[in-house]
Amino acid sequence: MTLNDIRRYTVRQQCEVRFRMANGMDCVVDPSGVARVPSLRAVPDFNIESEFAAAAEFAVASPGGPAKRFTRHDLAQVAASNKPGASAQTHDEDD
Repeated sequence: MTLNDIRRYTVRQQCEVRFRMANGMDCVVDPSGVARVPSLRAVPDFNIESEFAAAAEFAVASPGGPAKRFTRHDLAQVAASNKPGASAQTHDEDD
């Protein structure tokens, strides 16, 4: 699971994914797919992709709704199941 996977997921589901970085700041991926660090006040000395790769726990919330906590494994499963065509099955019909 990559940060781009989560960006796509937040856009499709119109939700927000938040994770804590090693420096104690939170990163938020909003429903537009933009990853931002709200408390950042200077030029960052970190790489968001690397921080995402190291994160173990995530909070997912719909706008105005309560956040649900996910482990990396669980979030990867949820995001993968929401990809277009992930659950689509082809059916052969006899005519």
